[in-house]
Amino acid sequence: KNNKKPGKATAEITFSGGYAGKVKKTFTIRPAGTRIKKTTALPGGFTVTWAKKTAQTSGYQVQYSLDANFKGSSTHSRFAKKASETAKAVKKLEAGKTYYVRIRTYKTEKAGGKSGRVFSAWSSPVRAETA
Repeated sequence: KNNKKPGKATAEITFSGGYAGKVKKTFTIRPAGTRIKKTTALPGGFTVTWAKKTAQTSGYQVQYSLDANFKGSSTHSRFAKKASETAKAVKKLEAGKTYYVRIRTYKTEKAGGKSGRVFSAWSSPVRAETA
Protein backbone atom coordinates (compact mmCIF):
# COMPACT_ATOMS: atom_id res chain seq x y z
CA LYS A 1 0.00 0.00 0.00
CA ASN A 2 1.22 3.51 -0.88
CA ASN A 3 4.10 2.00 -2.86
CA LYS A 4 4.26 4.49 -5.73
CA LYS A 5 7.28 6.71 -5.01
CA PRO A 6 10.90 5.72 -5.72
CA GLY A 7 12.71 4.31 -2.71
CA LYS A 8 12.21 1.44 -0.30
CA ALA A 9 8.73 -0.04 -0.13
CA THR A 10 7.13 -2.90 1.76
CA ALA A 11 4.42 -5.35 0.83
CA GLU A 12 2.67 -7.46 3.45
CA ILE A 13 0.83 -10.63 2.50
CA THR A 14 -1.74 -12.05 4.92
CA PHE A 15 -2.77 -15.62 4.26
CA SER A 16 -6.43 -16.60 4.47
CA GLY A 17 -8.69 -19.60 4.16
CA GLY A 18 -6.97 -22.77 5.34
CA TYR A 19 -3.65 -20.90 5.70
CA ALA A 20 -2.35 -18.73 8.51
CA GLY A 21 0.44 -16.21 8.83
CA LYS A 22 1.90 -13.05 7.34
CA VAL A 23 4.88 -12.39 5.10
CA LYS A 24 6.55 -8.97 4.73
CA LYS A 25 8.82 -8.22 1.79
CA THR A 26 10.85 -5.07 1.22
CA PHE A 27 11.81 -3.94 -2.28
CA THR A 28 13.09 -0.88 -4.12
CA ILE A 29 10.95 1.15 -6.50
CA ARG A 30 13.19 2.71 -9.12
CA PRO A 31 12.40 5.99 -10.93
CA ALA A 32 11.63 6.00 -14.64
CA GLY A 33 14.71 6.17 -16.84
CA THR A 34 15.50 8.48 -19.74
CA ARG A 35 17.24 8.21 -23.09
CA ILE A 36 20.00 10.10 -24.86
CA LYS A 37 18.71 12.19 -27.75
CA LYS A 38 22.07 13.18 -29.25
CA THR A 39 25.73 13.91 -28.66
CA THR A 40 27.62 16.84 -30.18
CA ALA A 41 31.39 17.01 -30.57
CA LEU A 42 33.25 19.88 -28.90
CA PRO A 43 36.97 20.71 -29.01
CA GLY A 44 38.37 18.34 -26.38
CA GLY A 45 34.96 17.02 -25.35
CA PHE A 46 31.30 16.57 -26.21
CA THR A 47 27.82 17.61 -25.15
CA VAL A 48 25.15 15.03 -24.38
CA THR A 49 21.44 15.89 -24.65
CA TRP A 50 18.68 13.75 -23.14
CA ALA A 51 14.89 13.57 -22.78
CA LYS A 52 13.72 15.44 -19.69
CA LYS A 53 12.03 13.44 -16.90
CA THR A 54 10.78 15.69 -14.10
CA ALA A 55 8.31 13.32 -12.43
CA GLN A 56 9.98 11.34 -9.64
CA THR A 57 13.42 12.64 -10.68
CA SER A 58 15.91 14.75 -8.71
CA GLY A 59 18.71 14.68 -11.30
CA TYR A 60 20.75 12.67 -13.79
CA GLN A 61 24.03 10.76 -13.84
CA VAL A 62 25.93 10.78 -17.15
CA GLN A 63 28.63 8.13 -17.45
CA TYR A 64 31.22 8.05 -20.22
CA SER A 65 34.08 5.71 -21.05
CA LEU A 66 36.55 4.72 -23.77
CA ASP A 67 35.47 1.12 -23.07
CA ALA A 68 32.09 0.03 -24.48
CA ASN A 69 31.56 -2.11 -21.34
CA PHE A 70 32.17 0.87 -19.00
CA LYS A 71 34.99 -0.94 -17.17
CA GLY A 72 38.38 0.31 -16.03
CA SER A 73 39.99 3.64 -15.27
CA SER A 74 38.64 5.38 -18.40
CA THR A 75 35.08 5.35 -16.98
CA HIS A 76 33.91 8.60 -15.37
CA SER A 77 30.63 10.24 -14.30
CA ARG A 78 29.12 13.70 -14.23
CA PHE A 79 25.95 14.67 -12.39
CA ALA A 80 23.23 17.08 -13.48
CA LYS A 81 21.67 17.95 -10.14
CA LYS A 82 18.42 19.46 -11.41
CA ALA A 83 15.55 17.52 -12.98
CA SER A 84 14.96 20.40 -15.41
CA GLU A 85 18.41 20.06 -17.04
CA THR A 86 18.53 18.37 -20.44
CA ALA A 87 22.20 18.68 -21.47
CA LYS A 88 25.67 18.36 -20.00
CA ALA A 89 29.03 19.32 -21.50
CA VAL A 90 31.99 17.05 -20.80
CA LYS A 91 35.34 18.77 -21.40
CA LYS A 92 39.07 18.25 -20.92
CA LEU A 93 39.10 15.02 -22.91
CA GLU A 94 41.56 13.80 -25.52
CA ALA A 95 40.70 15.05 -29.02
CA GLY A 96 39.83 12.59 -31.77
CA LYS A 97 38.64 9.81 -29.46
CA THR A 98 35.38 7.88 -29.42
CA TYR A 99 33.62 7.70 -26.06
CA TYR A 100 30.61 5.63 -25.04
CA VAL A 101 27.95 7.50 -23.07
CA ARG A 102 24.94 6.38 -21.04
CA ILE A 103 22.59 8.09 -18.59
CA ARG A 104 20.27 7.28 -15.71
CA THR A 105 17.92 9.29 -13.51
CA TYR A 106 17.98 9.41 -9.74
CA LYS A 107 15.65 10.44 -6.95
CA THR A 108 17.01 11.67 -3.63
CA GLU A 109 15.19 10.01 -0.74
CA LYS A 110 15.47 10.33 3.02
CA ALA A 111 15.23 7.17 5.11
CA GLY A 112 16.14 6.78 8.75
CA GLY A 113 17.52 10.31 8.94
CA LYS A 114 19.94 9.69 6.06
CA SER A 115 19.69 11.00 2.52
CA GLY A 116 20.41 8.61 -0.36
CA ARG A 117 19.87 8.23 -4.08
CA VAL A 118 17.68 5.68 -5.83
CA PHE A 119 18.81 5.18 -9.45
CA SER A 120 16.94 4.05 -12.55
CA ALA A 121 18.41 1.56 -14.99
CA TRP A 122 21.07 2.81 -17.41
CA SER A 123 20.01 3.93 -20.87
CA SER A 124 21.37 2.24 -23.97
CA PRO A 125 24.91 3.51 -24.64
CA VAL A 126 25.61 5.82 -27.57
CA ARG A 127 28.88 6.90 -29.18
CA ALA A 128 30.27 10.39 -28.76
CA GLU A 129 33.19 11.78 -30.76
CA THR A 130 35.54 14.49 -29.52
CA ALA A 131 36.79 17.18 -31.88
